[in-house]
Amino acid sequence: MGGRRVWLIAGAAVVAVLAIGALARAAWLEPAGEQAAAGASGSAGMVGRYLTIAGDNREGLVFELRVRVPEDPICKNIARATGLAGTCFTLGKKDVPLDVDPGARGEATMVDGQLQLKMTLVPYGKECEGSVTLYAVDQPQTELTRLTGTCGDKRYIRQR
Repeated sequence: MGGRRVWLIAGAAVVAVLAIGALARAAWLEPAGEQAAAGASGSAGMVGRYLTIAGDNREGLVFELRVRVPEDPICKNIARATGLAGTCFTLGKKDVPLDVDPGARGEATMVDGQLQLKMTLVPYGKECEGSVTLYAVDQPQTELTRLTGTCGDKRYIRQR
């Protein structure tokens, strides 16, 4: 009986620690809205718009990575399709509506302080579907640099 009590207490502590960790991660990625994130510093700073110029594109085509809040309709659609609700991303050509060119989309999560993008749907790059790309996030949360993966550009700069 004494062993069960210890396990219940230890088990509750583990659950509490995991719940606190999940809440901290959720707060880091999921602010109340993009407007709150635009002026926010610290943990809420990841939601927003990042731009890059593809290094291998002679025309200088600009791509836009948007990290979106879970309440965004695109995130809700991804959650329905995958069963995993949360922050998501879209990646497409800047100034081209997603209904014209759907670009890539999927789940966005933080893993050990790095941004992980799981490519759920990639209409013009089926080889990337299911792949994971990991980005280092600089201290002011304004620059993303690809660490692993081949889908997605090497570097993104935050736009406000």
